[in-house]
Amino acid sequence: MTFRSLSFRIAFSLLGGVGLFHSGCSRTWYRRDADQEAACLIVEKGGVAGQPGSGADRLIYTDPLSRLADPGSIDCPPMPPDDPRSHELMHCVDGKQGFDGWHRFGMTGEVDSGLWQESLIRSADGEIVVDLREAVRLSKLHSRDYQQNIETLYRSALDVSFERFRFDHQLFAGTGVFSDIRGRDVGKRSQLALDSFAETRKLTATGGEIVVGFANSLLWDFWGNDTDVFSSAIDFSLVQPLLRFGGRARVLENLTQQERNLLANVRQLQQYQQGFYVEIVTGRNGGPGPSLGNNVGAAGLGVIAGTPSGRSGAPRAGGYLGLLEGQQEIRNQVANIAALRDSLAQLEAAFDANRISSRLQVDQARQALLNAQSSLLTATAGYETRLDAYKVQLGLPPDLPIKIDDPLLNRFVLIDPKLTAIQDQVEQILSRLRMMRDVPDEAELKKIDSAFAELARPITNQIGVAKDEMEKLDEILPSRREQLLRVREKIDQFGADVDRRVYDIAAMEKRIESLKQRVPEVDASANRLLKAVDWTPEERLKQLRVETTMDEMEIDDGDETQVDPTKLYWESSLEIATQLSDRMLELSLVQAEIRLQGISLTPTKIDAPEALQYARVNRLDWMNARASLVDVWRKIEFRANELKSDLDVVVQGSVGTKADNVLEFDADESRI
Repeated sequence: MTFRSLSFRIAFSLLGGVGLFHSGCSRTWYRRDADQEAACLIVEKGGVAGQPGSGADRLIYTDPLSRLADPGSIDCPPMPPDDPRSHELMHCVDGKQGFDGWHRFGMTGEVDSGLWQESLIRSADGEIVVDLREAVRLSKLHSRDYQQNIETLYRSALDVSFERFRFDHQLFAGTGVFSDIRGRDVGKRSQLALDSFAETRKLTATGGEIVVGFANSLLWDFWGNDTDVFSSAIDFSLVQPLLRFGGRARVLENLTQQERNLLANVRQLQQYQQGFYVEIVTGRNGGPGPSLGNNVGAAGLGVIAGTPSGRSGAPRAGGYLGLLEGQQEIRNQVANIAALRDSLAQLEAAFDANRISSRLQVDQARQALLNAQSSLLTATAGYETRLDAYKVQLGLPPDLPIKIDDPLLNRFVLIDPKLTAIQDQVEQILSRLRMMRDVPDEAELKKIDSAFAELARPITNQIGVAKDEMEKLDEILPSRREQLLRVREKIDQFGADVDRRVYDIAAMEKRIESLKQRVPEVDASANRLLKAVDWTPEERLKQLRVETTMDEMEIDDGDETQVDPTKLYWESSLEIATQLSDRMLELSLVQAEIRLQGISLTPTKIDAPEALQYARVNRLDWMNARASLVDVWRKIEFRANELKSDLDVVVQGSVGTKADNVLEFDADESRI
């Protein structure tokens, strides 16, 4: 072997080792390989790798539109903001200089870049209108808990990948260069050694470990003694435990457990996603997500189904439905305040006209109004607090302006908020008129007539809404009869003590017939009042059948009694406003009863055995609970293996070459 060929071999080995070292340290390569491995394992267990339409490479990475998205590099991210005092310890710790490359990837001045807000659709007022579907979408996009559970499933898949790797063929190879130079007084040696090896290992399902290796050693002695040595060897070994630490139950335990854990975690993530939807919508805890332990989902059994509420009644709605409920409560309190304000104004007017002698009724009405206003402020503040907490639950900052708006519960809104607004406007007109009782102002009265004219279209629209809902009620009347019949059968079956008027079909039909008559009456009365705005004060009072008294007229000196035109104008306007307020109150009652009669839920009929069978097939947490029980049972066999004696079969051997030829294997240099 010439020195030139030897030099080429050494150079090639060194370059190959450097190349393998460089490629093996690539962060991106390892990350992508792990992502692909985890995605395949999750799909194998029936899960979905990555977000819809994103592919396996988006398994755990957040959407670019998410608040959690990092615009920096995944493999070489810049340094986030650090505490100044803590940052000093990165550069100098215990008097020792720290790592100089902390800033090689740059620094970022903020954790939240704010780019995600550009994708939000805002209204003209700058608010983000959130319906039920949008709330779920935002939560999946920005929720930290949701993202962490996806990452936990990813880590569970990596655990399976590691356990499978233990049973794969594992190849190891390497090359080492060693030089030993000594002076005359310490042995006079100058040697150069080039050692190379390659080895493959295999772990069998029964616990046997097979190792086959090849080693090559080239030794040059440059001192001139001609003691160069070139040798090769092939060695092998087989270790097979027969009793203790052997057998498939023992050896395959970790792999089996991790495979079962991954399957359970895939199910648990699907269960968590269902529970996550329930939590976002209703505020109820949806149960735990994937876990890296061996009891996946054990704490989540039955969480979705819930538990009986006991005597405290049904639990209060939370989440999105809780916010809708809070909005309805505020609307109800606003309507209540409008009615109390009208009652107070009427009592004050009656007291001023000496129609009631005691002021106690007036004070009680005022106290009720103040209490209602205080309750409204409390409810509004509570709603804003729950809204801020809900933003955090969605993963959004509390200062982000959002508006909860969804037609989901509109059929349960008995009084249209637009009708409540009309009632408020009429009550404001009444308040303005009552303030002018002593000194009517003609200019102000004309403004009030203009306000009446502006209310004409909204009132007509609300009457039209009542007519449309009355027609819808006629369409569902047959189904209402069937529902009441089923209710009566159930009550008779269980012998429950329920007022028969609740399910009396004749009484229901009588109420509906009454509603059919009241809607046209309210329509005719409201139209007559709105037309009266264009009449003269005398025509108003005559057509509205108002009898004026001498006490309400100004009397000049002399025998002739004259009516003040401005006072007459005020009286006619007050009569229109009073009757219009009564008609709007009646319209609200009619509308509420029509909507109440029209509310119906889709009936669901299922018996207990059928429900149990359906749960056995579809309840993922029940499947995991059964698997968890068997996992505990399997540990009995696993631990029992440790009680056995040690009995192993060990076979080892090697085949070597002669000292001067690395390719000539000789039986004399072999052993077994």
